Amino acid sequence: MQHTIEKHRSVDVHHVITAASEVMKVSKADLRGDRRARPITEARHTAITVARMLTGRSLMALSRDFNVADHTVIRYAINITEERVATRPDIALAMVEIEAKARALAGAPPAPVAVSVERVRAEVEAVAEVAKAAEAAENPLNEDQRREFVRLVHKGWTPKGLAKRYDLPLDFTRIEYEAARAAA
Repeated sequence: MQHTIEKHRSVDVHHVITAASEVMKVSKADLRGDRRARPITEARHTAITVARMLTGRSLMALSRDFNVADHTVIRYAINITEERVATRPDIALAMVEIEAKARALAGAPPAPVAVSVERVRAEVEAVAEVAKAAEAAENPLNEDQRREFVRLVHKGWTPKGLAKRYDLPLDFTRIEYEAARAAA
């Protein structure tokens, strides 16, 4: 019995650049160019990071592929993208989308991970909702409540009592309490 092995072309840098161009909405020339506008540099850094992950090419080879000065620029791009991923879910989503498109362009099988673009997109939306709620909760006191809060601080109320009265988190109340005392 003979086994057939399906051969897939492997992903190369050109596939990643094409995918990044589509996902990040930046031209291929800008990804390989030296323009420093923030959206372009973020897209270039993201493309470099995905290219390194998918192709395993050396830093020097990637510096030639992206027309940058030397391998240290590539190392910087990878480091900064890894930092951004920790705080910017949109970058993580872009990386997943770029990888999926690059694999599709190359005819390679999908990534052997349990992460889908839809799942990452849902997580990005959930984080955005939490951020919006946190922004709204930054100052839950209206102007009248704020004046009364300050008056009660000067009367000797404790942060714990104020938190209970206004139904606020104790950490938030302590910060507001200290601010009210310092303003006196």
